[in-house]
Amino acid sequence: MNIQKIIEERLEKSEMLDRLLDKEVDLHIQKKCLNVLRLEQCVNWGKLVQKQNPEISRIIIDVQENEQAVGSKDMLKIIIAALDDANKPIRKRGEEAVAVVLFAGTIDKELIDFLDGADKKIYQLL
Repeated sequence: MNIQKIIEERLEKSEMLDRLLDKEVDLHIQKKCLNVLRLEQCVNWGKLVQKQNPEISRIIIDVQENEQAVGSKDMLKIIIAALDDANKPIRKRGEEAVAVVLFAGTIDKELIDFLDGADKKIYQLL
């Protein structure tokens, strides 16, 4: 086999791998992109992580405009993070915060009303 053929085969394999990785990234992003994020979904996430860590008593919901939006489902970037009674972030393994980053086209009326014009607000879990 000549060198040109080897280079072409490796290039083809590389392009196939790139396409596969692009599909995986797209699927991952689609899972975290919602048409509408509801307050109920934020609270449910908080309750779910609270079951795993009883120190969690609150969540902070931070809604930002996504400056890198590529479609209608990622116009907003929403960060939901777990907090303790003193409003300090709960950390996993002492390093990264217990949080989730989501993207949405918009938020529901309940979440809009809850935020009351603010970009972020703390929600007390029951």
